[in-house]
Amino acid sequence: MVKILPGGKWLVAATQSIEDQSAAVVVWDLENPEDRGGGCMLLAKCRTRTRVSQMVVRYMAHKGKQGIAIATLRAIGEAPATKTEMCVLHISLEALEKLSANQQPDGPPFSLVELHKTRCQAAFLNLEGKLLSVVHRPRTLMFLDLETKQSSQLKLLHSSEGQVCREFSSISICSRFLSSDIRFKEARSFRFNTRCW
Repeated sequence: MVKILPGGKWLVAATQSIEDQSAAVVVWDLENPEDRGGGCMLLAKCRTRTRVSQMVVRYMAHKGKQGIAIATLRAIGEAPATKTEMCVLHISLEALEKLSANQQPDGPPFSLVELHKTRCQAAFLNLEGKLLSVVHRPRTLMFLDLETKQSSQLKLLHSSEGQVCREFSSISICSRFLSSDIRFKEARSFRFNTRCW
């Protein structure tokens, strides 16, 4: 799984080793200057206990530092079909520039923004601004403000066929809507009746 951020300089990938099956999230510099070796350069690596099934990458400020937010979704526990973990990491652009120049950043390159474990299966996740949105099965959208740590849930209604909407674009629409002016307490009583497939 590979994501290139706008501007084309930074590449983020979720990897898994063929040798020992270890999984990790890695950040590459795609425009490493010639005086530093040229080409592409692996800058930072953060191991994950299991393979990442979904990843969203965005530019985001965290603790006053502009950087890259990496939201991941992975299966955990003995019954991975029913337990999932959502994790949001942040790496500052300042730390990336230092690593690209073969210098040591001040402290570890990655910082943990959010770690959320659930007993139910999570199907999709999205990140808009500082709002993390997750589709929980069955029929629940969870929204988490990464700055205030406030959370809210929306229940999806069944269609006439008894199916639950699986369209990923709906979570993007919802998260953009909620990240504007709506308050979380208002979101708790909100209900969606959307066409499903």
